[in-house]
Amino acid sequence: GRFKRFRDKGLTGVARLPVLRYQRPRDALKALGERKFQEQTEAIKAAKNTLKVRFGSVRAIDYAQTRLRFVTGHGDGLVRYWNADSGKLIRPLAGHLGPVNTVVASSTKQEAASGGDDGTARYWDLETGAQLFLLNQRFGGPVRALAIFPGSKTLAVGSDDGFVRLWD
Repeated sequence: GRFKRFRDKGLTGVARLPVLRYQRPRDALKALGERKFQEQTEAIKAAKNTLKVRFGSVRAIDYAQTRLRFVTGHGDGLVRYWNADSGKLIRPLAGHLGPVNTVVASSTKQEAASGGDDGTARYWDLETGAQLFLLNQRFGGPVRALAIFPGSKTLAVGSDDGFVRLWD
């Protein structure tokens, strides 16, 4: 089949395209470009209901299981709390002094935690937007991973120094 033709003719790169479609390389590249454009157009049409975020890069996201809500962590240092049903921002949560690398929502309460490049982990009340507590572990470097133990406020924090610390 096709593989034998590639091997027998010693074809590489763009030269393989005409073998697949029996056409000149220029025409094959044009057809490939048109197909990619059509795929991208269809993807854009399919994404009509996609949430449009204009707040800088989204670096982390987690679903709050207690409601149709989710939290996102952004490159601008904010954590945002969203309504997943309507796509509307409920409230921004400010406190980090650099990009937010990770967020995790509690599975049992309306609470979430975030960790960032500033070396802090913050625990939030999503209903009020209040910061419940701040864990300052700058000696460990940027916070990269978080986990909340279900039914408690115990928080596992992973950072660049290779340690996982448990905070209660």
